[in-house]
Amino acid sequence: MLQGDLLINLGVCVLSLCSVTFVSSDFHFVSEAKSWYEAQNFCRLNFFALATIQTMNNSQQATAAIGSNGPQVWIGLYKTWGWSSATSPIYLDYNNWDSNEPASSPDNLCAVIQKNGRWSAVDCSMKQKCICYSVTTVLGVKVRSYRTSDDTLTWLEAQTYCRNSYIDLVNIGNLVENTLVLPFLGLSATAWIGLSKNTWIWSNNGRFSFRNWLKEEPTEPGQDCALINTNASSEWTEEDCNTPLPFLCNSDDNENQMTRNIRSKKQILSVEVRSDHNVNNPATKEAILEEIQQKLKNNWILENTLSWRVQPDGNVFQKKKNDEL
Repeated sequence: MLQGDLLINLGVCVLSLCSVTFVSSDFHFVSEAKSWYEAQNFCRLNFFALATIQTMNNSQQATAAIGSNGPQVWIGLYKTWGWSSATSPIYLDYNNWDSNEPASSPDNLCAVIQKNGRWSAVDCSMKQKCICYSVTTVLGVKVRSYRTSDDTLTWLEAQTYCRNSYIDLVNIGNLVENTLVLPFLGLSATAWIGLSKNTWIWSNNGRFSFRNWLKEEPTEPGQDCALINTNASSEWTEEDCNTPLPFLCNSDDNENQMTRNIRSKKQILSVEVRSDHNVNNPATKEAILEEIQQKLKNNWILENTLSWRVQPDGNVFQKKKNDEL
């Protein structure tokens, strides 16, 4: 096994360049307009996350932090893929997406299962058959069963059909369930499952029980992030995530953010690699950097510089001592 050190320089906004308002609560208003993703990255680097609002008291504290600024300010609520069924966890813990899925098109917001067992994202208005599920009790044991619709339906029509006739569109929680559902495709190339990009969650994975929408919970395609509107009693509305807006952060409870000085910071990570090839080859080192960079982006750590720490012998990776014994 080979080991090397990776230098990560995390570039963040310097306080002299953007206004950060601190209040006695854990909410911090940042005046610089950013997209939702950039705002989340900033909050994660400098505080904890974009603001999570769990109670009406939280909402009042958030409004106080914003003050006369605003009126539209990003919070940490966003729309993602989740299951239709109210009788099981809505969040997507297991997935079996096909390669290059889910498609990034704003029209492809509902999921189908294909003959190969993989899932793909398609337009919810397409007409096709669906797979429903029900649960019966046999000798005290709950057993799932599946049914396929006779007619072709849109995703919303399929959801209504399954809820009226069974329990709901099928949700799939593991590989075994995915395998059991597959035969119910029959002769169809694809069929609806209960997965759609219409589930609101907090970016810090906090519980989503308190709701303060200006209107009923929004489902507008392409508007996948939420803001707080101080001109509308601090209720929430949806917006395109790429819209530049000021934003509200939460701090980590264990840190004193009142006196924190936000600057660029450097971290060193030790990277272990198992390979029969020469990993000190420049092309190989660059490929490893690119993979790590992508993982950072997937976690909204967007502003950073990666570089290898070179050892005295000119190499990055060295064989671990316990491997030489």
